[in-house]
Amino acid sequence: MVGPSRLRQLGVGISTDWQREMDTLLARSRHLVALFDGPYLDRAQSYEIDRFIRQTLDDRSNRTVLPVLTSDAEPDHLPSLLASRQYLRITGEEDLSDVADGIVDAITRGARGTSGRG
Repeated sequence: MVGPSRLRQLGVGISTDWQREMDTLLARSRHLVALFDGPYLDRAQSYEIDRFIRQTLDDRSNRTVLPVLTSDAEPDHLPSLLASRQYLRITGEEDLSDVADGIVDAITRGARGTSGRG
């Protein structure tokens, strides 16, 4: 998920054209790491996930959504489109390396054309 500070780093300004700019970034993205830090999604997160999955289906491309849950998030609260996907969990700082390895592994599996669902 891309927040305002990351958008500025990518050269995208926060403006009335935010949705168009976000659509462009999502269309150029090969993978989406979705960080869930609580029981509910905000509208921006929901929009990003929905657009990414729609673009993936429309393009029939091999792109991956990688849900990452913090200790405050529950898998039962994932959006229905992500409920059957394997997720990674961060419960403390010691997990960050394992989560990073899991993301790399999922992307690598996707590049080889194997399923990352679990």
